[in-house]
Amino acid sequence: MVIDPTMSSSAISGRDLVVKFGSVAALNGCSITFPCRGLVSLIGENGSGKSTLLDVLSGFVSLSSGRLVSGSNRELTRSQLMHAVTRVHQRVVLPKELGVYEYLAICARPRLAGSPFTPKAFFEEGKLSTDSPLGKLPALAGIDDLTRSVDRLSWGQQRIVSICGALMTRKTVILLDEPFAGIVNSLGVALMEVLAYEACRRLIVFAEHDLAYATKAGRVLVLKQGRTAGDFGGGERSEASLMQYFGD
Repeated sequence: MVIDPTMSSSAISGRDLVVKFGSVAALNGCSITFPCRGLVSLIGENGSGKSTLLDVLSGFVSLSSGRLVSGSNRELTRSQLMHAVTRVHQRVVLPKELGVYEYLAICARPRLAGSPFTPKAFFEEGKLSTDSPLGKLPALAGIDDLTRSVDRLSWGQQRIVSICGALMTRKTVILLDEPFAGIVNSLGVALMEVLAYEACRRLIVFAEHDLAYATKAGRVLVLKQGRTAGDFGGGERSEASLMQYFGD
């Protein structure tokens, strides 16, 4: 199943979501609705449930109780979520034997995996044009040779490649866990431009500790102790107003 943005004003809704690890409730009755497209940030203290919510939305973690439904009010299974959603974790995991070109080409066209092809020719078709916001990211990250193998890149460069790979897919929902961590401000500004552009046609949700980036999303959701504590859109939120949700 692909979550179709044309079906409804909402792509995914979570109702009374609970995830327990032993006696600890990482999500504790969280209810939340995501639009079919747009840029949404998740903020909250460590342990507030941000990463666990992304794990649930990606089908990586099972719910202890509660329901995830599509915009048409049909319950979403883990396999359906895995088909519609792609996730970039905080820890970078890439097939380091591949070159950057090859990795990104396979993300865009998975059927190319294991087949002989010319990645450079693929990108000359315009999939990663240097005139596009997405196409500028590798160069801004200092990756001047896209034939270079991934294992020769710095951690920050690998992070940008993993985010570009997620955005090269055709998935309708993109989940990013702290995408701005460890990158310089100029690259962060460019990344935010890319995410805003991509969010015009699909849903992008990112968890972030840096409020300067989080507040640039079209909508900011606050998690606290595994529940939704705040939901802000438009000009309703600022860094100062969001600080009230941190600390006791």
